Amino acid sequence: MKNSNENNFYRNVVSLCDEAVSIDYSSYNNIYWNILNNCIYGIYSSDSSYNKIYNKNTIIDNKYGIFLYKSDYCSIYDDNIISYNEKYGIYLFDSTKANIHENKIDNNEIGIFLNSSSGNNIYWNDVESNINGLFLRYSSKTNLYLNNIENNFQFGINMLFCVNSKISYNNFISNYVSAYFKQSFINFNSWNKNYWDDWGGNGFHRIYGDIDGFILIEDWFMFDMRPVEIPYSI
Repeated sequence: MKNSNENNFYRNVVSLCDEAVSIDYSSYNNIYWNILNNCIYGIYSSDSSYNKIYNKNTIIDNKYGIFLYKSDYCSIYDDNIISYNEKYGIYLFDSTKANIHENKIDNNEIGIFLNSSSGNNIYWNDVESNINGLFLRYSSKTNLYLNNIENNFQFGINMLFCVNSKISYNNFISNYVSAYFKQSFINFNSWNKNYWDDWGGNGFHRIYGDIDGFILIEDWFMFDMRPVEIPYSI
């Protein structure tokens, strides 16, 4: 789809190609009930907005699952299976105001990657058994809540130079490292009421990271001020 709006793309099986679905300069399109596999990109979107990827798309065994570049106000939701992609399950670059929810995102190199993106909402997802569950870099105003982040082999979430983001009401279970950050002295995020399986059960939960400003300070930390004792049912 190029310079094309208000299309429905559904009930297709697409494999062995460069881009199973390509969306360029196009808006208000619906993509649902598809199987997209063994391509370079399962879905590639550039300079597009208000598109919906929803209702049980199966996006597996691609190099990149869903790749959004300068694509705003997009929604990825409702039981999409985004698995076994070589690089990223979902990748947003310079994209804003996306809603990513109710997806199963597993066995990718990175489950969800936000790069230089702002104002995105990520909630009610199962992000499991990736090398890194979530990777946020130079991104701001992310709302991350009510996700199950489990069994990721390196980091549950890795945040590099992110600002004004909220990480609340998530489960961090059986990740090699639950969370890590690197930021400057002035770029802070808030952590609140998450479940941490490595929390000792008393007081605050420490999130370890580094401060990289005029000088590098290693082994800095932030706090989840009110961690919870029992995992959320997500």
